[in-house]
Amino acid sequence: MQTGLYVRSSAQSYVYIKYRCSRCKQLGEQMIDEEEWDWSVLNEEKNEMSDQERRNFATIPNISADNLLDFHTELQKVERVDEQVFRRKRRLSRKRAV
Repeated sequence: MQTGLYVRSSAQSYVYIKYRCSRCKQLGEQMIDEEEWDWSVLNEEKNEMSDQERRNFATIPNISADNLLDFHTELQKVERVDEQVFRRKRRLSRKRAV
């Protein structure tokens, strides 16, 4: 989304908005009275990750196509996931991280 302030000679100010629909990708434009415009919509959404988690996540390499294929191949070998084993492995990995 792009915005700009448009001031007319009549002292009436408008916010010019150019946007793209995330669903259909169609472009649109709109002029909105500055008094009705909420500038907070341009702020990033709050994320539930902490700053430390965000830094850790940023250091992880991107998932490649080979990673996806390997994962898919390994999933085909699994007959059933035992919930107890999954919980135990998660607890062990958390203890190692601490």
